Amino acid sequence: MFSSRVSSAARHARRAVVAARNVQRVRTLATASTDIPKAKSSAEVPKAPEPPKAPKATPVISVARSHKVIVVGGGSAGLAISHQLLRTGKFSQDDVAVIDPATWHHYQPGWTLVGGGLKNKEELKRPLDSLIDPQLKFYRQSVATFAPEQNTIKLGNGDKLGYEHLVVAPGIKIDYGSIKGLPEALADPNSLVSTIYGYETCDKVFRTFEKLEKGNAIFTQPAGAIKCAGAPQKVMWLALDYWKRAGLYNPTSTSPIKISFATGIPAMFGVPKYSAKLEELRKERGVEGLFQHDLVAVDGNNAVFARPDGKEQVTRKFDLLHVVPKMGPHAFVKNSPLADAAGFVDVDQATTRHTKYHNVWSSGDASSLPTSKTAAAVTSQAPILVSNLLRSMEGKEPEPKYDGYTSCPLTTEYGKVLLAEFKYAGVPKETFGDLIGFDQAVPRRAFYHLKKDFFPWVYYNSMVKGTWAGPNEHLEISLLYTLFDAMEFPLKEPSGRGHLDSFLIAAVEADIKLIDVRHETVAVQAAEGWAKVKGNKTPGFSQPLRDAETNALQGFLDQVVLAKPVTKFTHRVTAVGEIPRIVSLAWRTTTAGATGPVLVDFSIDVLFTPVQREGISWGSVMAPVVAPPAPDPRAVAEAVVLWKEAKRPVIIVSTGAASAVREVTQLAEQTYTPIFHSPKFSTALDRSNLLFGGSAAQLPYLRSIGGQAPDFVLLLGARTGFIIGGRGGAIIPHEHEAKVVQIDLDGGEIGRSRKIDIGIVSDVGLAASALCDEVSKAPFKVSAKWVGAAMVCIDGGEAGGWALQCLNEARASLSMVTTGYLGFLGNGFGYSLGAAVASPDKLIVNIHGDGSVGFHIGDLDTFAKFSLNIMTVVVNNSVWGMSQAGQNILYGETTPQRPCVVMNPKVKYEVVAEGFGCSSAVVDVQENDNDEGEHTLRTLKEGVNKLTESQGPSLLNLRVSDMPYQDTTKAMRPAPP
Repeated sequence: MFSSRVSSAARHARRAVVAARNVQRVRTLATASTDIPKAKSSAEVPKAPEPPKAPKATPVISVARSHKVIVVGGGSAGLAISHQLLRTGKFSQDDVAVIDPATWHHYQPGWTLVGGGLKNKEELKRPLDSLIDPQLKFYRQSVATFAPEQNTIKLGNGDKLGYEHLVVAPGIKIDYGSIKGLPEALADPNSLVSTIYGYETCDKVFRTFEKLEKGNAIFTQPAGAIKCAGAPQKVMWLALDYWKRAGLYNPTSTSPIKISFATGIPAMFGVPKYSAKLEELRKERGVEGLFQHDLVAVDGNNAVFARPDGKEQVTRKFDLLHVVPKMGPHAFVKNSPLADAAGFVDVDQATTRHTKYHNVWSSGDASSLPTSKTAAAVTSQAPILVSNLLRSMEGKEPEPKYDGYTSCPLTTEYGKVLLAEFKYAGVPKETFGDLIGFDQAVPRRAFYHLKKDFFPWVYYNSMVKGTWAGPNEHLEISLLYTLFDAMEFPLKEPSGRGHLDSFLIAAVEADIKLIDVRHETVAVQAAEGWAKVKGNKTPGFSQPLRDAETNALQGFLDQVVLAKPVTKFTHRVTAVGEIPRIVSLAWRTTTAGATGPVLVDFSIDVLFTPVQREGISWGSVMAPVVAPPAPDPRAVAEAVVLWKEAKRPVIIVSTGAASAVREVTQLAEQTYTPIFHSPKFSTALDRSNLLFGGSAAQLPYLRSIGGQAPDFVLLLGARTGFIIGGRGGAIIPHEHEAKVVQIDLDGGEIGRSRKIDIGIVSDVGLAASALCDEVSKAPFKVSAKWVGAAMVCIDGGEAGGWALQCLNEARASLSMVTTGYLGFLGNGFGYSLGAAVASPDKLIVNIHGDGSVGFHIGDLDTFAKFSLNIMTVVVNNSVWGMSQAGQNILYGETTPQRPCVVMNPKVKYEVVAEGFGCSSAVVDVQENDNDEGEHTLRTLKEGVNKLTESQGPSLLNLRVSDMPYQDTTKAMRPAPP
């Protein structure tokens, strides 16, 4: 890819800067080891970060005054709410005040990471006044009493403050003294008693891991409310993993260390879905479960537990004890008129407003909201509280409703996290489950990076500043963190303005055809579509990180630094004579082995520098192309042995086999093995071949019709990601059901998500030929056949699903599901454009629903401008099909409302196409058809024939019913209990 730095729209700059920085972090971390951290010497401990240079809020020593809003608490909730109020633009200097006696602000969720040796506690704290905007009035004082009848607060120094609205968010108090003997044990540097629930003690935890070599390790959790109900077992799982890797713990045999989890509640976790998975892990890993055991005393090396219903106390000997103290409301809250019977601020669970005093609000740990007390809960509560408070100031009733959303990233080992997200009543509310089908009860490495790296960063850079509102904010960042393995081309705009004029003029002079588009996104998609059709994975792109700059022509961010973690090669050209050498090096890097993106950055001064021929460095421009790697003969022989033992073998191909059609076909015919393709991409296999099975997504149907699953799977250039079922066992059967051989150029893809019996790093074509040689008893040659003329690009949700089910009957020469791993709608226009440019003699069928077609329909103009042979089919049912179907399936007749599913039935897509210069036709499948569809099929055939009589772009408006639903959508129905 090629880039040139340029100015960008200010409204996009913040988002792109954040995204670019986080891509850098993720790629760096993706290659980092998750080995257990070594103990840090004092010399290795990094210094605490310097306070920001920005103006600080000035603490007020003693001033009696009134404010429009007073926020009690400078923790997660207090800072988020006060800054969100300020950002509304409705408050002037000192209208909003913050009260907190603290000097330092701590990112407390990070203390779990400190306890696991993954973070240094100093890097997780900031001076509190540096986090408070100077427009806020900051009182570094404690609160003595509330007088809500008089709308006043009495501070610890005796001053009184008045308010119009009060937000109470001081958090909760950790009561070490509630457990007899605990304070003394924690203070003893030689004891192996520790807790992650305090700044002074959290770093002691990892030292206890290192010291214990044998004995009983007990991890406790009290009954009642605590900060982050998952944290007590997070540290236990990290300890278990540490000892396991050190050879001190084995769940299946006698080990030097025994682990027990003593919890005051009757289950591993309060949400049934996640509790079931954690209970499964507990049993698998040999952890003793002491349920309803509430620690009440530490006596030497004895832990004393209370039992429910007056049962006799239980004493257990320990060699290591991790304690979670009891927690509760601060006295100034508990003893105030604002408190409920339990001592928390008594608020309505939907609006966050006090049940009695309607100008009092509460969020976070101090509130009575019946949900888990986490920073994640605050991200959802804060914007709702702010919105309702503003409505109240305007004399309106609260409207936005808090549904109890909270989250707990449960670290289950070094490198994996179970991401629990749920709302009131323990109902899961999963960000990535809803978006891309991830089961968040399955611990994942991507979630680990969210917990370890992204959340601490976004906390101080966004949340406490009032610019983060939970999983719906910066969704593109969450998805990058959860899906970075699937990202291949993090690109932006390939078209340009004046800064690229020298490049564009040179391209024309070199007889390079330029295709400019209506929308930059379409250009990126077109480049990838072109690459897939051509079998070339290295299209050139300009400005992949363009929006990372903010209105300065040369920008101020270093694109080379930003791009380095996400590319195979990154370089900035500083001398015009070096361009041939650097570009040839970049080309060889991107095409050698597993292909991947490269970035060559051309500063604008280099682009406009005259070339001196005698100073040109040609490098390896004329050198031969690097030969691809061949397979290991021994591994090939072992693969054939497994293959011969199989009764139901299959071959699954994907992008990596695109240039090996002949070799793969020969291999299939020589072994009589059916070929399936990944739903993401089908190669140019002959659809008329009896061994062509179509999409691998059909393999799960074997079980449902009484058949048997494959017992041997040969993956050729196909990833084991969710597109082909991941570890679910539906497409690629489970380990005990089938042997799996994976051949890929990228060794990192082999065994990425599941066990592989034999992995071979090789070019797919060379590997297929080697396999043929191994199984062949005599030479065998496949006769050449012509493949179908059309290529199919499938977009949309419900419409795309129907198209995919019918794909095998289309006998297309190539197909692409353009929504890809990220599920992006609208990509079909770009992929079709790229395919049409790469293969101008073939018809490209661009299939859309009436939802996805709206994203880039303006590029029908591009199709017409370049006379591209693309027929766009709009499957038009005037609804968001998957949304309506999903609501019908999940809610049935119990909830008749169907919000946000209806589209405008008056839209005439054929008229839009004509306006852009494309031919068009309309076929209404819903018209009365008394001869069992024959009339509809004749009309459809006539319409298609008319549109394809001559070269050029066209559009078919296919009016259809919104029923029935296709099989993928039906799979959304929950399985019976």
